Amino acid sequence: MNVEDIEAKIGEMIGRLERFDGRIVLALEELTTAFGHINDHLKRIADTLSPEPEPVVGTSYVAGRLGCSLTWVAAMASNGTIPDSCVVPGTGDGKPWKFHREKIEHWIVSR
Repeated sequence: MNVEDIEAKIGEMIGRLERFDGRIVLALEELTTAFGHINDHLKRIADTLSPEPEPVVGTSYVAGRLGCSLTWVAAMASNGTIPDSCVVPGTGDGKPWKFHREKIEHWIVSR
């Protein structure tokens, strides 16, 4: 094999590598786009399966956090042990007690 044949073979190999490289770049771009779409779908699924917590909670939530009975939570809300700022207005007095989640959490932690 002479020098010209070797140079021709090298040129042919370089051409194949450039075409192959171009296909790799296109494939990587397609994968990047696909993963972006997959990520969007996964985020939507996660948001559906684990939505933001409700801003208002009931006595069972507070009882679970405090490790006490529903009756005890109602008594604490009724006698002012649980601050009025934690209680949703219009609840209690014969209606189920409701509490502002953030405020009751803060109160529980500060006890």
